[in-house]
Amino acid sequence: MKIGIILDNPKREIDGVLLIAHQLVQQGHDVYIIPMYQQGYDVPLLALDGLVVNYARLSNRSFLRAAKQLGLTVFVLDNEGSVIAENDVKTPASPSLIRESGVHAYIDHYLFWGHNQRDAFALAGILPDDRLHVTGCPRYDVCSPRWRTLLDYPQRGYVLVNTNFSTVNPLFTKSAGNEKRAFCSVGWDGEYVERLFHDLREVFRRYLETVAELARRHPDRLFVIRPHPFEDAALYERTFAMQKNVLVDGSGSVFGVIHHAACVLHLNCQTAVETVLLDKLPVSMEFLNTELLHRHYPIPSQISYCAGNFDELDSIIRDPEAYRARYPAARIYEQYIQPWFHVNDGNASARVVEQVLAHTRPADNRTGRWRRYRLSLDGCLERPSLLQRAQGLLMNLVGSRAVSEWRGRLNPVRQTKDVGADFVMSMLNRIARHDGAATEFRVSHARGAGLGLPLATLHVTAA
Repeated sequence: MKIGIILDNPKREIDGVLLIAHQLVQQGHDVYIIPMYQQGYDVPLLALDGLVVNYARLSNRSFLRAAKQLGLTVFVLDNEGSVIAENDVKTPASPSLIRESGVHAYIDHYLFWGHNQRDAFALAGILPDDRLHVTGCPRYDVCSPRWRTLLDYPQRGYVLVNTNFSTVNPLFTKSAGNEKRAFCSVGWDGEYVERLFHDLREVFRRYLETVAELARRHPDRLFVIRPHPFEDAALYERTFAMQKNVLVDGSGSVFGVIHHAACVLHLNCQTAVETVLLDKLPVSMEFLNTELLHRHYPIPSQISYCAGNFDELDSIIRDPEAYRARYPAARIYEQYIQPWFHVNDGNASARVVEQVLAHTRPADNRTGRWRRYRLSLDGCLERPSLLQRAQGLLMNLVGSRAVSEWRGRLNPVRQTKDVGADFVMSMLNRIARHDGAATEFRVSHARGAGLGLPLATLHVTAA
């Protein structure tokens, strides 16, 4: 069968996507890794059987609707985990908003990171119970002892500072104002967004000051600042340009950087989960937090060692291992990790593949050729603008690969979401060798139906 996987940001998601591809190709199936920027143009031209999408929100309802019109079996594996927030915070991934948006009508199966999310969706009646499955998060597989030796980073023993301020320091939108509008467009309440952004701006300033002071007090300790994949790293580079013991590095996957750190500092950042899974000490700079930001996403604080003031934070930096010995890892695993993120056994990708293969049937391809072209021309949008139609025409005349490369040259920020065929093939073959598999992988740009033009989508097969 032909299975498509939507890829948004490779820095965050590539590990899980490659592990899923590794499993599928070993079992004789073709995999298509589809960049989210091009999903609406490429998917109609690929004649897929099943599709694993990276979220289900109001913002991609038209795309999910088009996928069902194409006869695909649609699986949702949310790249944010669809973590359920506090009762008074209505998130775009909450069951109530998914039901209100009507998105659930275009979903065949939902794959959850943990039982807590699944139970919330089951209670809301989003889908029948037999279409809700707990798999774990595939990218977290690399945190397990089975895969952990794949992780590398050139430095050792540094203090890792993971930031989470893409809303007020955005990379992919032009301003925080655009970020606000994006939040509202997917279902957040406008008043709530205003209060959220106010707190984030205030906390961000103090966050930078705190890290700068830590670096000044510990000149012999390297501090590695890793911006969120959706953040503009240039702001950090300017801020810490004069501090020689601060390195701003957002390259590659976050897992290797965490694995070789002495401890991980953060505030309300989900990488606290990866830190726990990799048996490192997550430290929340809790004295900077606000009540609203904590309620917005409480889990990172709940699973971290919370520094109550700057002096305590300074003490942790002086001796991370002493505080690591006090950290109640067993209780954290039992109370938070397993209910929200399942077991750290390295088999989440295998469980995803098991569900995908169990429930995908070959598409009947009743959608005619011209209907497929029309969906691609429209980018799978219900009401595309004239500019979007023009882009769709260009995609179909020269192929989405050429258009993607051209747009990347015009806007280099877009290139941060590009992933090359050679890189994917190299990583897949490395995974196969590590797993003792005999499979050799071939990766090339897919070609669309009709004119056969190269697409941005990568086609993965056995060599």
